[in-house]
Amino acid sequence: MPLVLSLIIFFASDTIYAGYGNVFGMGPVSVSMGTTSLRKGKVSVFHAHQNPAMLGYARDSEISVGLVNMDPHLKGFGTVVVDESGTVGVFDSSGVLGGRGQSVGILLPLGNKSRPLAIGINLYLSSNSLSRVSGPPINHPFYPLYQDVSRNTSYTVSLGYRIWQGLSLGFIGTTSLVSLADYQLTSNDSVSFSASAIEVRTIFRPGFALVYNADYDGCGCGCGCGGRSDPYGWLFGLMYKPKSELNTKLTADVNVSAVPFSGELNSSPQFSPAELTFSASKRVSPSLVLAADVLYVEWSAYKNPFGDGNINSFIFGSGREATGFKDRVVPKIGGEYSWQTRRAAFKQWAIRSGYFYSKSPVPDQTLDSNFVDSDRHGISFGLGTSISNPWIESPVEPQIGSIAGPKNSWIDFDLFLQLNYLVTRDVTKSSATHIGAPGYKAGGNIWVYGFHTSLNF
Repeated sequence: MPLVLSLIIFFASDTIYAGYGNVFGMGPVSVSMGTTSLRKGKVSVFHAHQNPAMLGYARDSEISVGLVNMDPHLKGFGTVVVDESGTVGVFDSSGVLGGRGQSVGILLPLGNKSRPLAIGINLYLSSNSLSRVSGPPINHPFYPLYQDVSRNTSYTVSLGYRIWQGLSLGFIGTTSLVSLADYQLTSNDSVSFSASAIEVRTIFRPGFALVYNADYDGCGCGCGCGGRSDPYGWLFGLMYKPKSELNTKLTADVNVSAVPFSGELNSSPQFSPAELTFSASKRVSPSLVLAADVLYVEWSAYKNPFGDGNINSFIFGSGREATGFKDRVVPKIGGEYSWQTRRAAFKQWAIRSGYFYSKSPVPDQTLDSNFVDSDRHGISFGLGTSISNPWIESPVEPQIGSIAGPKNSWIDFDLFLQLNYLVTRDVTKSSATHIGAPGYKAGGNIWVYGFHTSLNF
């Protein structure tokens, strides 16, 4: 029976966060500014992920394409107990794979230019395939927040519309696609294996967002001016994203020495918790914009991702029991300093920086469970410049009174760098027989960096 179990059990990629943008931010400006949601003075295509209500202020279409790299340097777990029999295994690495992908954004304002219905689409397309070897769902140590996150494709589709004066409403839908996986199986003359297609079901629920520009004065003239506002007024935002999860089902048949076995495994390898974000942004000088977020993450809804199922009449697995994760509050802050030069093309420049602190939701792992995580400090930097539109002869001074931003920006170039520092955490098991005993250390750092090019038209 152990042989049969090892053949039939499907152990999917066990990432908690179903989207790359949920972990490290989406878009070069947000990533550079501590993953904050709003920036006074400019609508971005990546507000589709950060706060889609901002799309209601868009007056120009935008297409953005960029390259994103994730480079993890996390501690390995060393020699630990891997099963109830006391067998030990060596984990020289953390198991978190780096990866590269393309980040794509599309923004299309439709209808009346002074009050459009804007559609925003954000995609993360991984350049790396994922290879996993099937095996039993044993609680080996792993980083659930970062495991394979750079190798799973994800997308966001959003709508934004200004419903009244400075108040805009947005709707967001997010999901994740299954990564390309090659499950390898060792067989011999006495064992044959076949499996049906994997049935994948994504539980999808829409979220909503609001943005209020406290000093907005929309002219309503239909001229496409985007409305004017106090350049030093406040911008407030609220967004709710419900949880989403990915469920998988594998039905398989195994024949061992001419004895047939049939069974199935159900698991939930991916999960994104519900999030509630309060955000604000303010221009404090002609050159300086500040932003801040407070994010509430409902981690307590997360349940064990390891599967349960049956083989013939034998039922195994304990189901989706609670993991004991804790809800967390994540503060974020960011800023952007911009200036102009007299060069013919690159007249507008900006430097950005930000910080966030995410306390780990994972409780002490003293028993058989081995969800690995540490408190995370995020520090980010960015540099941006723009090529002015040669067909617009208006002055290049930024329209700081317009929430939509400078109208003469044509092509934007942005670089970003984010350091995620995971504080060292000691994990000690309460008994030498628990999986993961005697214990291990968690921590290290993850670098995220890349560049983006955006066309405004």
